Amino acid sequence: MLLYGQILKNCETLSKNQKERILKNYLKGLSICLAKLKMNLESYYKNKIDSCADDEKEAQERKFSRIASDVFKISFPLVLENMALENIGTEKLKIILSEAFENRQDFSDFENLVITFLCADLGLKDGLKYIRKFANMTTTRSMLTITYFKLQFYYKFCYFPNSMDNELRSLILDVHSKVYKGKYSPSLCFKNSNNPKSKGMEKLKRQKREAQ
Repeated sequence: MLLYGQILKNCETLSKNQKERILKNYLKGLSICLAKLKMNLESYYKNKIDSCADDEKEAQERKFSRIASDVFKISFPLVLENMALENIGTEKLKIILSEAFENRQDFSDFENLVITFLCADLGLKDGLKYIRKFANMTTTRSMLTITYFKLQFYYKFCYFPNSMDNELRSLILDVHSKVYKGKYSPSLCFKNSNNPKSKGMEKLKRQKREAQ
């Protein structure tokens, strides 16, 4: 996979069509890697549980269930997206990546996630618009949760210009609301507020100001 990505990133003699085909295959390869990671972790825990005494198996199964929920759905996709950024993230592929985003009908949810954040991480002009399109399109809670984490990272580390802060704050709260099915989590202290999004915008602004 890494070698394949290096070919896409560095081979100047490839035609545009060849690069598009390689990118599509690369994304499919990442999906296979994700499935293999899940299978390997499931196999590891199955062997571990089978080797436990009968009175310990139920506790181990509960432990695995908790780990699987976060690792399978959040950690593995994030690791692979960051790997893709290191492997094929380059200014030279901006046009190929943005066109892949616009012609993504054949992509899985995970592949859409990767292409969306490759575009955003490389600083494409419409990076936040790509993220909003992806957030509006997906209904998978794990993909939305990853999107929320990435947006918080962008915001807290000033990844985008300050002029985009309002748009970024709005997007953070919209994605957060979608994760919680139209509501906001109690941790954001919006409970009983008449205008929770406005209060959330103020809170995010205050948090960033205090962190500087």
